[in-house]
Amino acid sequence: MEGRIPPWIIVAVDHLPDRFSEYSPWREPAVGSGGRGWLFVDFLVNHLKPCIDQSYRTLKEPHWTGVMGSSLGGLMSLVTGKLHPDIFGRIGAVSPAVMWAGGEIFRFWDSPTGRWCKIYMDAGSREQYWLSHLYLDYVEATNNFYHYLKSLGMGDHELRHVVAENHFHNEEAWQARLPDIFQWLLEDAQGI
Repeated sequence: MEGRIPPWIIVAVDHLPDRFSEYSPWREPAVGSGGRGWLFVDFLVNHLKPCIDQSYRTLKEPHWTGVMGSSLGGLMSLVTGKLHPDIFGRIGAVSPAVMWAGGEIFRFWDSPTGRWCKIYMDAGSREQYWLSHLYLDYVEATNNFYHYLKSLGMGDHELRHVVAENHFHNEEAWQARLPDIFQWLLEDAQGI
């Protein structure tokens, strides 16, 4: 990656033991998640981001600030970016659980942000399985959400969707995709 994108500060946030509730903005009865994801958004926006900005030499504009996660973290990245486009201009949704809570994200994301943004979404071609009584087909769900965002008027310069051949829903697959994700998502801002 060296020399292909400008330098970035990357801050990784670990999850608590009850990640279904922590990373779920809406209740999902099939797995008993409590929908406390709004607290996570509050933590990122009102506590972590200000702390990083005070501690490091950051470029605070939204086109220099991103949020990214995988699975439910990808869902929360989409929620956070939609709620706070004045803070997060780059959204990485790696295998996002956009089917969660009956696809509530489709209703929540009812229009473009109205700000400069880049959204990267992907799924592995082998990401289809049952979780308790909930069928999770990441390939179909991310494809549907991508086309939904396109129908809202988002262009190819701000939206990318990838299906990674023979990738499963796990950290090893996500790590293998990171170089390509970063190269597109973190490239120099155009049109600012």
